Amino acid sequence: MRVTHRMLVRTALRDLQNGVQALGKYQEQLASGKRLHRPSDDPFAVQRAISMRGEIQALEACRRSISLSQDWVNATDVALDKLTDVLIRARNVALRGADDSIGSDARQAVAMEAAQLVGSALQCANSSTQGRYLFAGYKIDQPPFVGLDAASEATTDPDAIIAVEYRGDDGAIVRELEPGVSLQINVNGTQPWLAPDDPASVFALLLQLRDALAADDAGAVRGLLDRFEAAVQAVGGARAMIGAKSQRLAAALDKLEAVTLGLQDLLSQTEDVDMAEAVVHFAQREAVLKVALQVNARILPTSLLDYLR
Repeated sequence: MRVTHRMLVRTALRDLQNGVQALGKYQEQLASGKRLHRPSDDPFAVQRAISMRGEIQALEACRRSISLSQDWVNATDVALDKLTDVLIRARNVALRGADDSIGSDARQAVAMEAAQLVGSALQCANSSTQGRYLFAGYKIDQPPFVGLDAASEATTDPDAIIAVEYRGDDGAIVRELEPGVSLQINVNGTQPWLAPDDPASVFALLLQLRDALAADDAGAVRGLLDRFEAAVQAVGGARAMIGAKSQRLAAALDKLEAVTLGLQDLLSQTEDVDMAEAVVHFAQREAVLKVALQVNARILPTSLLDYLR
């Protein structure tokens, strides 16, 4: 086959262009630290990287969910701890009021303390975190427990409260710990020890204690002592359940972080460039391109070299 001047020019230009592209490829890798910039670089590796990035994003969503859940569970534990303190104080008040040796005036003074404990219990039951009420079920945007007076009007005066109404629901707030694994994180106000319409609830006991003390009825007060002990145990059981959830959340977070780190390491191995290897390839391609330029400068017309410059 006869080799023409035009063929020499086309071949030279093609070879130089390929050399420039190869050099640019390694220059891009060295500048970015990544070996994958487009699907054509390594289609299989690019597909794997996209898949791993999707998994990492899903795990990050779970991590945020767990973090929010831990805040919720911790706030619930604090609220239940305070409620336990209220019940223990109420039991001590009941012990004083049940003593036949104290007079009516002293019992009235103790009744005033018991009334304040009703208000304290309401505050605990209406605890919130980041503006969301803990014991409201799904109705997290409004206080779930409301004190009512004799006219069935809402009141915050503990002396005027004759009943407590629950305005939340039985909604279970469930959060995802990892893909396919969920956990209920809330305690709603339908629990027997919390539901105002249940005789064993903390509100029923506190109101009965206040009224029995105000009526100077030491016998009625004594009848409440064992029920207060049961209420303390019930709240303690709820705290134990919350503690178990907290441990499960912590374990899930540890597992999730370990899996995430493993995926990030695999992703790095898949798409990050071996800097030492890239430097060697860059130097080789640079040397090849320089030689090609020198050779073509000798065999091609000067006009072509001027064009290339």
